[in-house]
Amino acid sequence: MTYSRRELLGLLALGALAGCAGSEPDRGGDATATQTEPEGGGGLPGESGDDSGETSLAGSCASAFGDTMQRYDVGDREMVATFSYPMGGEVTLEQDDAVAHGTVIAYGEGDLSPLHSITVFERGPTGEPLDATEAYEFDDQSESGTITTYGGQERPVVIRRRDDPAVSYIFHADGPNGVYVFDVTTAADEAAGCPETYESVTRRVAESFEPLA
Repeated sequence: MTYSRRELLGLLALGALAGCAGSEPDRGGDATATQTEPEGGGGLPGESGDDSGETSLAGSCASAFGDTMQRYDVGDREMVATFSYPMGGEVTLEQDDAVAHGTVIAYGEGDLSPLHSITVFERGPTGEPLDATEAYEFDDQSESGTITTYGGQERPVVIRRRDDPAVSYIFHADGPNGVYVFDVTTAADEAAGCPETYESVTRRVAESFEPLA
């Protein structure tokens, strides 16, 4: 299940998320992911290095996020990977349990909540194999695709687009002791939303994951 920033704030612990981190395009059984190993070995995804260098127009939806990415500092959180996010945001929530880690980054100021948010989940190790696109049944809001990840490898990804609007990218990767599930969702809070920008931002964050030493 994909959680918005507001829904995640209502959770007391990520234990409730252990079975449903990520978007839910009508899941059909245990997820199975198949990953191409970068550089001849296992590893988690990382930066694609494909920034276009284009500048967002002032006042546009894209300008709320900005064009420059900054690395998320995991601190003492027991995560297996870090990621980058558009530096216009503020980390407003970090929740952890033994198998799942959730992070919310807020963008813009509405009357009661941010205008937009990015929610990032890491879950694992799981018993799920490695191709995320084999883990879901697809409906009219979801499709399969690929992202370019750490080591320049293409990996399968489940892409879900909700009418809220929100865009989620889910992929699996091999990590310590098993397979990990990664889910990035960019969504509207108080803003009307901008699906094209959300698509770009979500892909950029998903392709930025990098294993921690």
